[in-house]
Amino acid sequence: MRIMRVSVALAALSMVSAGCDEGVFERHDGLVQTYAPDLTALERSILEFLNHPMTDEDVLDVEVGLDKRAASNLIAHRNGPDGLVDTDDDNLFNSIAEVDSVYWV
Repeated sequence: MRIMRVSVALAALSMVSAGCDEGVFERHDGLVQTYAPDLTALERSILEFLNHPMTDEDVLDVEVGLDKRAASNLIAHRNGPDGLVDTDDDNLFNSIAEVDSVYWV
């Protein structure tokens, strides 16, 4: 039930359009991000929202209402070892299972 509330909140805050080719969208930096073609529009919106560089710990904690530990861990996962967004070591989310596997989510 909690993951459904989080999903709805994340989708509501999604900053990307739903008019993308299924499973593929152009990222903010011009690179192409691919997802499994069997994702629903809601799942793809959640992943795009989490992968977006403007989504940070404060957005997830305050605006979305996630537990601070979950918000922190989601951003740490996405940003990779250097802790910075939009660098070569970023570990973008590719599936809802990957999001769900983050500690405290």
